[in-house]
Amino acid sequence: MKARRPALPDWVTVLPVGQLATNCYAVHQEGLALIDPGGDPIAVEAAARLEQVLLTHAHGDHWAALPALLRAYPDCLVAASDSAMGWLGQAELNLSGWMGPPATLLPKHPLALTDGDRILAGGVEFGVIATPGHTPGCLSFFADGDPPVLFSGDALFRSSVGRTDLPGGSWPALAQSLRRLAQLPSTTIVLPGHGEPTTIGREVAGNEYLRRAIRG
Repeated sequence: MKARRPALPDWVTVLPVGQLATNCYAVHQEGLALIDPGGDPIAVEAAARLEQVLLTHAHGDHWAALPALLRAYPDCLVAASDSAMGWLGQAELNLSGWMGPPATLLPKHPLALTDGDRILAGGVEFGVIATPGHTPGCLSFFADGDPPVLFSGDALFRSSVGRTDLPGGSWPALAQSLRRLAQLPSTTIVLPGHGEPTTIGREVAGNEYLRRAIRG
């Protein structure tokens, strides 16, 4: 029997955006934050009171709408890893040229996040988990609720994982990240950077890439 897709919590809305159908997530339990505004700035600008943007990593398909958003919301905080912040300013690393003219960005109000940090965004408290491998600066954001929710960026997908053949990619680093994610509660809803939602339990049971990482 085909497994049902887990339902999104009522405090998150998914907006597939851009040429690569990147999942931009609006977190709106109290106020508004966006995770990975990867394109279609008109669509994401329709949401009012944008206070924060969280980036899982610095590839252009995850932040293409950000320059337009920052023009509309100049006081918006941009939170990402220190490595990702550096990549925003380097077009050859952020791969923005894959989707149009190469682009760089230097946020006016940056917040560098590191493993173990906690951040309140859109009224939801997230734990920050460093999940390098797809890029050195990848982060995932974990909300410990009922059920728990993980925004995994391009580290973990439904039945797949992030590619490691791009600049800075590393399968050993990604495998270590995946082993960490596999330790989260099996009921954790995984909201990935691309594709459909899943759960940690489903991926541990049937994702061959994740199972390979667990085996070491």
